[in-house]
Amino acid sequence: MATEIADGVWRLDCGGVNAYLVFDDVPTLVDAGTPWDEGAIRGGLGDAGVDLSAIGRVLLTHYDLDHVGTLAALTPELDAPVHAYGFDAQLLRGYRTPRSGIIKG
Repeated sequence: MATEIADGVWRLDCGGVNAYLVFDDVPTLVDAGTPWDEGAIRGGLGDAGVDLSAIGRVLLTHYDLDHVGTLAALTPELDAPVHAYGFDAQLLRGYRTPRSGIIKG
């Protein structure tokens, strides 16, 4: 399901997390939900009248499971540059690995 929350800005409801579609110079997907949200992303884009192949770029706010989880499932139909910053970009490129979340002490 998608809800237009401002002119040209849609919230794609992925259950407990959200992704957004922003119409700018190209349709932009902001974040991509969890690995289990492929249907929600595709359905939300459809509700907003956008085909996945029309997405011109993906912006990731950060690299967490609930923000990048379904990116791999959306390819090859999603053929757009993915923008991330710093450590998060290094994770996407495979230069770094995610932290395990286990703290030893």
